[in-house]
Amino acid sequence: LKGHKSLDKLDAFIVCTKRKIALLESENDFEAIIPLAQSILSELDRYELDPDSYAEDSYRIPSNTNRQRWADWYRAQALCYAANAFAQKKPSDPDSTKYYINRCRALEYGRSFSGRWLALPAAAALGDWDEVTAVTDMAVAHMPGDTSSRDYARVLLYRAQAAKAKGRTADAYKLMTKYSGLQADLQAEMMKSRAIDMVAHYKIRAHELELQKARNKARTNWTLMMSILIIFLISAAFSIWFRIQRLSIAQKNKTLVRMIDGIREPDDPEDEDEAESEPSDNGSNPDPELFSRIDEAIKSEKLYSNKFLQRQDIIDRFGINRHALNALLNCYADGHSFPAYINSIRMQEALRLLKTEPGMSISEVAAAVGFSPANLREQFKRSYGMTPAEYRQNA
Repeated sequence: LKGHKSLDKLDAFIVCTKRKIALLESENDFEAIIPLAQSILSELDRYELDPDSYAEDSYRIPSNTNRQRWADWYRAQALCYAANAFAQKKPSDPDSTKYYINRCRALEYGRSFSGRWLALPAAAALGDWDEVTAVTDMAVAHMPGDTSSRDYARVLLYRAQAAKAKGRTADAYKLMTKYSGLQADLQAEMMKSRAIDMVAHYKIRAHELELQKARNKARTNWTLMMSILIIFLISAAFSIWFRIQRLSIAQKNKTLVRMIDGIREPDDPEDEDEAESEPSDNGSNPDPELFSRIDEAIKSEKLYSNKFLQRQDIIDRFGINRHALNALLNCYADGHSFPAYINSIRMQEALRLLKTEPGMSISEVAAAVGFSPANLREQFKRSYGMTPAEYRQNA
């Protein structure tokens, strides 16, 4: 409120302060009520010193409201709050209680039933039992037939206190018995109401949890579906890539096979003609017929299938020396060494077997041409750029 003279803000301040006072009364914190009640009185004093300076907001308070009655109504309530607090705090302050209750009764609202009802705790604390009896009678008249409310329980309590103070012990006992029974019923009703509220709150909470669970499940399902979709797309892309690679490799292998199959074998008739015709120009060339006999023996008798075949075996068989054999190979086998010459025969035979003998395994083909499986694979890869299995697959 500092620096802002506004009737609406003043009214809002008083209403909020009254709510705090009601809460403190339920907790029996009467010491804390006194400064709050006095703050309401101070703000009302500030307003009444210069009412014309307060803006007519016309939001909370209608413009046709009697401002003096409005201020007196709030003032009387604040005085009652202060009087009750001084009466009920520990230790009580009877002088302050009388001061504030007398100020309250000097106002129109303080003399009304509502004001006297509000100040009832102070009247009881001061021992003004006639006032207590009169106000409780008025309260009963205002609530005909309503004997199960908290206000009626309050009437029974104050009447019992008044009866006891006036020496009417039997009446006081009866009234306290009724009061205790009504309080028990009210307490049970309150507990039932709280239980209903708790059940309702639990159902609402359970429903919220179910909704949250459903949302989480939907989110999880969506995430799972997206993960599956991503995995599927990646797998599909990899599968397409792998297939393209395989097709590319297969195409390459087919080309290599065609190239390999297009290479003329050494025993091609055209090669033989060339072999026979080449040395005819020079009488110093080695005997071509001798080379033909050696080549025919190696191929027809499958001497190449002996993986331990040596140069000396050929020299001994045909009665020639090392120099003569080397001259024959140099002239009629493209200058290959003896191991290279034998390996070329083995590779040509391996190609034939791989292409024409599908029932033979790679290991059997290797043994048939005088190679180990590893050596065949190495020689094949080096010579043709593919493995024996890839050649067979694409032949």
